[in-house]
Amino acid sequence: MAAPPDRRGAPGHQDLEPAYFDSYASTYTEAVNASIAITGDSVDHFARVKAELVAAELAGAHRLRILDFGCGTGVSTTALAAALPVRQRLSGVDPSAESISIARSRGHDGLDYEMLSGDTLPFADASFDVVFTACVFHHIERADHAKWLAEIRRVLAPGGRFFLFEHNPNNPLTRRAVRACPFDEGVTLLTPRYAAGQLRRAGFAVGPPHYYYFFPRALAALRPLEPALAWCGLGAQYYVRADKPGDGQR
Repeated sequence: MAAPPDRRGAPGHQDLEPAYFDSYASTYTEAVNASIAITGDSVDHFARVKAELVAAELAGAHRLRILDFGCGTGVSTTALAAALPVRQRLSGVDPSAESISIARSRGHDGLDYEMLSGDTLPFADASFDVVFTACVFHHIERADHAKWLAEIRRVLAPGGRFFLFEHNPNNPLTRRAVRACPFDEGVTLLTPRYAAGQLRRAGFAVGPPHYYYFFPRALAALRPLEPALAWCGLGAQYYVRADKPGDGQR
C-alpha cells in the first residue's frame, strides 16, 4: 500500500497510487530480498517474526476478526494465519489490484482479500477486533496519516487493538536496506515518537515501542536475547500497540 516519489519531481511526495505497486507486485519478494540480503534473512522470515510478536500479544484470544491493512501480496496475512489459532478470521485490504490477485492466488483457505479504493476502508464500523499493518505508513503521505488512522479506529471494535509495525530509522542497516529497495525511493521513515504521537492524536491508548531484530542471521545464536532488548531503540524494526478505548471510555 504505497506510492512512488512525486512524478512532478519533488522526491518523497506520496499518495496512494495503486498502479505503482501493481508494477512491483510480481517482483515484490525478489526486490525486498535483494534489499535485505545483508541480513541473511528473507521477507518471509521478517513476516514470520512480526506474526509471532502479534501472536504473543494475543495469546489465549480466539475468534478474533483481524485485518491486515496494506496487505500487498499477502505475505504477512499468511504468516499471521500460520502463527495464530485457526479460529481467527483474517482479512487483507490493499489498493493494488495486482497485489490482491497474487494474494488470492496463494490459495490459503479462510483468508479474505478486499480492494481499497477511495478514502474509506470497505468495512462497516467495528468490523474487527485487531488491525495489523506492516511497514505501510512510511509509504503514505504524512498529511494523510491522520485520515487513515481515523479509518482504522472506525473499523476497530471498542477495546480493539492496532499493531503498527515500521522500520526503525535509528538503525543504520535499516536505512541502508530502505535505500536499496526500489519502491522505498524518497520515503521518510517514521520515528517511534512520531508514530506514537499520531496514534495518540487519533484517540488510541498507546504503549511503548517494542524493538526487535537486533541480530542478523550470522548471529542467530544470540536471538534468544532479543525479548530482553525490546526496550532498546537500536532494533532494525519496531512496533507500537495502540488500543481503542472500550465502550464507555473516551
